[in-house]
Amino acid sequence: MSRFLRLSILVTGLLFISACILTECGNPAPVPNPLIEGLILRVDPQPSTYSTLDQVINYNFVVTNSTTSTLAGAVTVSDSKMTTVACPALNTVGDLNADLDVNESITCTGSYRITQADITAGSMINRSTATAGGRISNTVDTTIQMPPNPVLGLAVTANPTTYCQEGQIITYTYTITNTGPLPLGPAQFIVRDDRIAAPINCGQALTTLTTNQTVTCTSTYTITATDLTVSSITSNASASGAGAGTAQSASVPVAKCGGIPPVNPNYQTGTTIRHPVVKGEWMLQISRCYGANYAAVRAANPQIIDPHWIYPNWDTVSVPNIGSNGRVYGPPCIAFYTVKSGDTWQSIANDPSHNADIEVLMEANQKVTLSAGQVVKVPLNSRLSPITPGTAIPPTAIPPREPVRLNFPAGSPTVTLSGTIGTPDTIRHVFTGAQGQILTVRLTVPTNDVGLAIYAPGGAALKPLDNTLSWSGTLTTNGDHFIDLVSSLGSTNKTYSLEVTLITPAPASPIERVADINAGVGDSNPSHLSVFNGQLYFQANANDGAGAELWRYDSGLKAVSRVADINAGAGGSEPSFLTPYSDNLYFRANGNDAAGSELWRFNGTAAGRVTDLNSGAADANPMYLTVFNNALYFSANGNDGKGIELWKYDGTVTSRVADINPDAGDSSPAYLAVFNNALYFSATSTDGAGTELWKYDGTTTTRVADINVGVGNSNPAFLTVFNNILYFSANANDSAGTELWRFDGTTATRAADINAGAADSVPTYLTVFNNTLYFSANGDAAGFELWKYDGTNISRVSDINTAGGSNPAFLIVYNNELYFQANANDGAGAELWKFKGP
Repeated sequence: MSRFLRLSILVTGLLFISACILTECGNPAPVPNPLIEGLILRVDPQPSTYSTLDQVINYNFVVTNSTTSTLAGAVTVSDSKMTTVACPALNTVGDLNADLDVNESITCTGSYRITQADITAGSMINRSTATAGGRISNTVDTTIQMPPNPVLGLAVTANPTTYCQEGQIITYTYTITNTGPLPLGPAQFIVRDDRIAAPINCGQALTTLTTNQTVTCTSTYTITATDLTVSSITSNASASGAGAGTAQSASVPVAKCGGIPPVNPNYQTGTTIRHPVVKGEWMLQISRCYGANYAAVRAANPQIIDPHWIYPNWDTVSVPNIGSNGRVYGPPCIAFYTVKSGDTWQSIANDPSHNADIEVLMEANQKVTLSAGQVVKVPLNSRLSPITPGTAIPPTAIPPREPVRLNFPAGSPTVTLSGTIGTPDTIRHVFTGAQGQILTVRLTVPTNDVGLAIYAPGGAALKPLDNTLSWSGTLTTNGDHFIDLVSSLGSTNKTYSLEVTLITPAPASPIERVADINAGVGDSNPSHLSVFNGQLYFQANANDGAGAELWRYDSGLKAVSRVADINAGAGGSEPSFLTPYSDNLYFRANGNDAAGSELWRFNGTAAGRVTDLNSGAADANPMYLTVFNNALYFSANGNDGKGIELWKYDGTVTSRVADINPDAGDSSPAYLAVFNNALYFSATSTDGAGTELWKYDGTTTTRVADINVGVGNSNPAFLTVFNNILYFSANANDSAGTELWRFDGTTATRAADINAGAADSVPTYLTVFNNTLYFSANGDAAGFELWKYDGTNISRVSDINTAGGSNPAFLIVYNNELYFQANANDGAGAELWKFKGP
């Protein structure tokens, strides 16, 4: 398809929409707004959030005279955050006199640069008032916040980990991590520790943390006489800074020296002990108790068939060569502890009087649910008495299983292992998991007498022990997790296969389809998107017998609904160029009421035709509706012999503003946009310059640029203001095709050649979002997709349709997200989509 034909189809499709001839639709009278007596101030900040130091927030202060009398003199605005707010002279707006007339508005501007105090606070409030003719307006408090960010991560360690005397110094080291997707700072990050009076500054006063970046700081604590009266002390800390939420608390215990029993002087290293078994003991724990080699103890007691099951007051265990594999503590080897409110497996293990290893503690209490009043068995001193494999064990002696560490192969989320489990027997597997990961476990055994249990760090049961041999779920905690295989019934030597899959989900896509209005492969073609009364309105066709009509999307309900069937029946009214003005939503529509395509409005409840500009059944076709100087401007054909020209509606009367292409010729003004207190648009004149860039200053229309010099058309389209510059698409006939252009108020220049060379990128639907210019364009092999330009760099944002262009169209910002029409080629057709932002 030639470049000229493609551009012709684009322009023709936007300028001409067929009229529908269907049944009559009602024409309710406009609903007047109640008169508000006073000087009314409205404040609009752009952008509505901030994230970096020295970021500039631009404000529009709209001052409206809602009294019943004219207010004389200049309009001024005072703001608590700004030294100066600029208001234009009154003789440059409205009827151009020196007064603020009844219902007349004036827009003042100001800007504010984000300070370090704002970054630290996480939000900023400015208070504004306006004055005119001796009247003072309402006071407006405007709050701008930093975007929400996940909490800071915090880890704390102590050195040394024990204390023995008053005055001893404990040094705490704190590591703060930015766990969120956005940079934090520059700011002062702070740690607060309940054992240290003053806040602790972490890093420099202006520290910036990118995602997963850390900053470390230290502080000291001096042991007191009171600390010597308890078995341990615990430091509890939290972190904050740069507007992030307070970190999840982190704590570290430090044990008193006396909390760990010394080597028992009643036992001589290297001797053999005859140990009488007491309730709850098992052979491996007895070996730890005496610092003996477990293999040697197992071999010295062939009379004990199962080392897990030894009987108190009956069995005696021979323990040879005590102290050969660790410290000799001696009995008691275990203790029974009654759980208190707030206890965790970790806190019980860390109790200096227990000195227990958490994995051994949890293994000894597999069937116990941790709760206040529950009695648990504690393997005393198991933390500091490592047991290592010894010499060969006789085949008939089966030692208890040590935990098996699962290591996932590089590039694979799955580990599979197999083996044999006895009866009674427990096989514990341990792996390191992270919050948000998806764990799937499948156990295969030939019988149904093996149980499966899965535990989170700290002992909470993700899957209680039962005979359901599969589980899948999302991990909620970081740290070591446990998978237990337990056999207490049936035959010995049962084979098993265990498959464990740990998947880290890909980050959620910032682009998603919002609704499939025309369910299935059909296109609903949501178009002419506009925000009105806090909801998103647009034209759509649900293929439900109503045609293309007025719809809306409620982000709170996450639901779409048709709000009006203007052209009742199967024919659509095709509402187009939706624009809010004077508390109503205005648009072009055909109500099949013998008036053709004319100007309509919707007040939130009912829709009605405003005027019949081209009398009778002929179409006025009002297009490119834009608010300028408190009036609604548009392109239309008034059937007054002047063709398609620039018109306006002031809330009461419609009138033609100019006849740019004199007499019956069409200037076809299009893509209207307000820039530098003037109305800019594309128009065609008869002076040999073709279709070029024009402006209207409230009195006069003039051509401001001849981009395609001579009789050629540059066809400027989709005019949008970004960074105080007017951007649009155009073709200068200079072998660069239709590309992105800019006009600074004096000169028009090409901003970028997105599709390099003579090919066209055809940037369309230019819209400012997150301080960046977004648009649809064809810049590479991906076809027409979503692109962005930050004033310097230009790049494609996404490839929604990987098999071809998704053709994003009718871009608009709603609820701090970018909404548009697109087709992902996934069987849903052209529907409503949104981009959440980078």
